Amino acid sequence: MTRTPRRSCSARPWTCGATVPTPSPPSSPRWRPAAAIRLAHVSVEAVADLAVADLAVADLAVADLAEADLAEAELALGRADAAASRLTALLAERPVQERAAALLMDALAAQGRQAEALAR
Repeated sequence: MTRTPRRSCSARPWTCGATVPTPSPPSSPRWRPAAAIRLAHVSVEAVADLAVADLAVADLAVADLAEADLAEAELALGRADAAASRLTALLAERPVQERAAALLMDALAAQGRQAEALAR
């Protein structure tokens, strides 16, 4: 890395005389990400597959969040039956959704099915 002096001190007088580091050019041997990946015995395709899998998981999380938000809005509007059916379907696919389970308990209680809500 080389240092080059600043050209103008008028805009920032407190930096007069300071030097700014200049980045190394990408062609230098220190900057070769593809070579680093090959050295780590990991192919670019494997890294891309992992990224795609992470995006798929994030997409499912956003979809679950949207379903739970919609069910919560339905509960707020007094549509407990619609919210209960939506949340039952969501929990059938992914039973570990705590927020959806809590909202389903609220929906069942709003329908007068307290015993079923407590059994959840």
